[in-house]
Amino acid sequence: MKGYLYHNLEELIVSIACFIIAIAMIKRHRQTPDSLSFMTAEGFFILSVSSIIHIMGHILGEVQGLLYGSLMGYLIGFASILASPLVRKESRVKKYIPLIFFVLLTVLFLSSSMMADFFKTRFSLWTPTAFLSSLLFVIYLSEYIRNRKKHIGAITVGFFLVAISSVFLFFPADVRSFPWMAGHIIRPVGFLILMLGFSMRWE
Repeated sequence: MKGYLYHNLEELIVSIACFIIAIAMIKRHRQTPDSLSFMTAEGFFILSVSSIIHIMGHILGEVQGLLYGSLMGYLIGFASILASPLVRKESRVKKYIPLIFFVLLTVLFLSSSMMADFFKTRFSLWTPTAFLSSLLFVIYLSEYIRNRKKHIGAITVGFFLVAISSVFLFFPADVRSFPWMAGHIIRPVGFLILMLGFSMRWE
């Protein structure tokens, strides 16, 4: 019980951190409209909502559709952040594709009663989440090596910790086991550092 109480608190911290990042990037988008800031904001908004969905999945009695939907949201959120530099500035519809996918897939998971056991198969979604967050770490690391800006350094560290936590979390481990605890302790720290990096004054 204590493990799940901590887990829900952790998810709440992650949700708040991601929401603050989304707000910061929307403000940046209003100042300088581009796909990078918009889709980064969209990605973190999806991550924020996904954490709330995950909490509800536990509170309502381990609802498989909600738990799967939340992890799919993590995937889509990171994918939106990763794809942001690739979408053209004037392509308005494309910028909303991650949000559309998030809504459709969440509804699909909610309506499905044929889910496998989430706790035995969650690695199938945590593995690509670890991969996407690792790619973001590498991208921001290369940017930090090039310009040595403080906010980029903080974002790099944040994505590194999120990637490491995702690696721990794709192990099908019991609550309060070492992989579970390591993943769920490192993860909120990573997102809080990301919040710091994205909220800092960009040099």
